[in-house]
Amino acid sequence: MLLVIDVGNTNTVFSLSENGAWQRVWRIETRRGASAEAWWEAMSGTPDTIDQVALCSVVPAASIQLSALCTERLGSVPLRVTSDLRLSGKLGTAFPDRVGADRIANAVAARAQTTGAALVVDLGTATKIEAISAEGVFLGGAIAPGLEAMLEALVGRAAKLNSVPIALPPAAIGRDTTTAMQSGLVLGHFEMIRALIADMAHEMGDVEPDVFVTGGHIENTASPFRALGKPVPTLTIDGVRAIAELNGDR
Repeated sequence: MLLVIDVGNTNTVFSLSENGAWQRVWRIETRRGASAEAWWEAMSGTPDTIDQVALCSVVPAASIQLSALCTERLGSVPLRVTSDLRLSGKLGTAFPDRVGADRIANAVAARAQTTGAALVVDLGTATKIEAISAEGVFLGGAIAPGLEAMLEALVGRAAKLNSVPIALPPAAIGRDTTTAMQSGLVLGHFEMIRALIADMAHEMGDVEPDVFVTGGHIENTASPFRALGKPVPTLTIDGVRAIAELNGDR
């Protein structure tokens, strides 16, 4: 059985895969300063049948503790997702070794779902859009503050503004403070992503790429961001699993 650990800046996802199917997926808040013992408590219920661990992390401190934990408690040194591993496509960025592990995993997962050009929209702590050519080359993309980060920054700096639900307003012209904030934050974010998708498709040669949408903000089936493409909540861990299969001998 494969254990995949995807450590993001806000949340960490644990997932168990057997015979190519997810058996269990659970999420906790990322604990940057947590000890290996604290992480182990969060992993309660992990079976003794783990024979491979794959770690995708953008939080170095957590990577160290989780690597030690898996080595000591599970007897398995985690395969850490990096640009040095065998991948199903190439990294065509200026500095491949600086590409985030989550972005690599998303590109691999998208490549597995289509033989044409693809774009991945990942709505998490940061909003990321990744571009993958029809030849399977990860070209790069865009990184912007995520919705929660934008909302927290606005509320934290404006004395008279309070948090609002992350939902599309009924119209672009907000008739009260709540809908005005939703127009600027949610609708503005939606339109930014849609414009970047169009711009990237043009820069890739006026292609019509398959667009995959993932991240915490699309897990709710009512999320307006699902309309941007094909929602795949497990896309990142799908990519980590695919990378683990390609590098099973490491």
